[in-house]
Amino acid sequence: MSQSLKGGIAFNLEKIANVINTMIPFGFLLFGFSGYKYNFNFHFLTVVFFFLTLINFYYVFNQKKSTLLSNFGIIAQLRYMIESVSPEFRQYLFLSDTWEKPSS
Repeated sequence: MSQSLKGGIAFNLEKIANVINTMIPFGFLLFGFSGYKYNFNFHFLTVVFFFLTLINFYYVFNQKKSTLLSNFGIIAQLRYMIESVSPEFRQYLFLSDTWEKPSS
């Protein structure tokens, strides 16, 4: 499914999700190897990517409540998080001070 923005830029969400869903475990392995081979401080990123891999694995393979989560994983969860704070963004960033006041 390709999405198009107003400027004519098209992007494929399924390909982006597949790339991110394969790069998260690859990042876990890369930082684990770098922490073993070069510097122990890479293991902090190894732990982060390990938990991201577990969360993504759960969303894609185990949960059955949401189709978006099972198809897109972490990307869909980011969508839900942004959707949950959208009223605050709308209220504090995009509306003027007089928008919701009643008129006399």
